[in-house]
Amino acid sequence: MSEKSLETLILQMIEFGFPIALALGRGAKVATGSSSRYHTLPITLSGDIERVTNIGHEGECEIPDLPTYAHLQRIAGIMRLATPELALPRLAYWLWIASQVAWLYAPLLIMDHFKDEWYEYQFPALWDARAHILY
Repeated sequence: MSEKSLETLILQMIEFGFPIALALGRGAKVATGSSSRYHTLPITLSGDIERVTNIGHEGECEIPDLPTYAHLQRIAGIMRLATPELALPRLAYWLWIASQVAWLYAPLLIMDHFKDEWYEYQFPALWDARAHILY
């Protein structure tokens, strides 16, 4: 999925999380299942997140794409964070949760309660990566 590149992974996290953050900012919820039987996922704008890994990465990563950085700034604003970089751990957590859903071939649904509609969220890089992700 990230071609063994931290930069690519971060760009994909932002690309994956931007539409979800916008929807959550409007009051939507994220779930899996179907419209008749579903359960919500811990993809939220705030609150506790589980530790995904205990392996750290030291170093710096530049985000070369200005529109992508603007998306990260908008996500951080929706999350009410002081700097855009603080949104990255939550985006990694969201992508990790979505990978678990993809592993089970379950849909990732965004429930917009204001419109009373369900949207299935597709992120091709994640769904195509199932064969490449090691658990």
